[in-house]
Amino acid sequence: MSERLALGVRDRATIGRVDVDELLNDLCVVYGYCLPPDDQQRIIADPPQTIDAFTDAVIVAECLDPVRMDTESRRELRRMVAAAFGEPISPVVPKRRASWSERGHRN
Repeated sequence: MSERLALGVRDRATIGRVDVDELLNDLCVVYGYCLPPDDQQRIIADPPQTIDAFTDAVIVAECLDPVRMDTESRRELRRMVAAAFGEPISPVVPKRRASWSERGHRN
């Protein structure tokens, strides 16, 4: 099973009516993924058609490896792309840290 499937990530939305230029600008402002002009124009001219392909295109344009990058960073970037694609996004719920006794320690 691929890492993406293990994370519950699916290619199910298409680019549709996404404003690619606006999305790339938002990714730059919010996450700092400010692509070189040539890469921006390439993605705008022929945008990847799925959420994961678009996310990976941005990551690769930043000279990063989508498979080796920090999982949480990729997940956050993908959430913004997915929102632009119109995929419903559930809120991120921070993980609750186990209490001292839940970790097997005695008072």
